[in-house]
Amino acid sequence: MNTTMNFLNSWKTSLFRFLVATVFTLLTFQSAAPSIAWAEEKSPAADLVVGAVSFVATIPYGCIKLAYAGMGAIIGGLTYLLTGANAEAAGRVWDQTMRGTYVITPSHLAGDEPVRFFGHDPASN
Repeated sequence: MNTTMNFLNSWKTSLFRFLVATVFTLLTFQSAAPSIAWAEEKSPAADLVVGAVSFVATIPYGCIKLAYAGMGAIIGGLTYLLTGANAEAAGRVWDQTMRGTYVITPSHLAGDEPVRFFGHDPASN
């Protein structure tokens, strides 16, 4: 019993630290708007900065997106099983959770391409 409580407490502490780091990173990038404006310039230094910003922004975003997609995969699988192997119902869950943007690229930062956290139905394009 005590081992379970220790595990849960360490898990909660790790989750709290991850959330604090994610919020800190997002708040830091709120002040990085001038760096993102460099995405429109065409110079090696601007390309380097925008590439670095997109890499660093991908770390917290990608972790959150992967966790969301993983939960969607599990819930979609349960939907498939609990609906009597209804692939259409499970597919709706999978489309919304597992499709979308996983990596932030310089074109996302420049506004040329939308960031889609939630997926979309490929037939709706």
